[in-house]
Amino acid sequence: MIQIQTAYGPQQIDPDSLITFPNGLSGFDDCKRFKLFHQEDAKAPTVYWLQSVDQPEIMFSVADPGVMNVDYHFELNDEEMALLQAKQPTDLLVLLLLYKSDQALSDAPKPASGETINAALRAPLILNLQARLGMQKTLHHADISVLIKDKPQA
Repeated sequence: MIQIQTAYGPQQIDPDSLITFPNGLSGFDDCKRFKLFHQEDAKAPTVYWLQSVDQPEIMFSVADPGVMNVDYHFELNDEEMALLQAKQPTDLLVLLLLYKSDQALSDAPKPASGETINAALRAPLILNLQARLGMQKTLHHADISVLIKDKPQA
């Protein structure tokens, strides 16, 4: 077992549950091993936390793009499929890194707090949970569609 300090206190981690990013993440090349956490009492978690084991002070919020009505269409090359040890696309999970932005950085409508949550749409994380491997894919030319839905009536 490995012990790391998280935002929720010390956690005992089974090394076999870690996800390895052989190439690291953009700007965090030295962080290769991560633990994916979610709120334990949530039936269908919306947000997950990706905690670095190599530098435990680094933790990212991540989410399934479908939660934000984002649909991706892109291809992985043979090298990327080999890195992820994926035999078929259905072996893979796509997650988006989430980040806060300040009012001064965007003209989008803001909640009362003045901050908004954004997703790194052009740099999704691709995970093979079976093989416990991941990578960050930079999308220069991707077909990304966003569906805007009406709010359900109460």
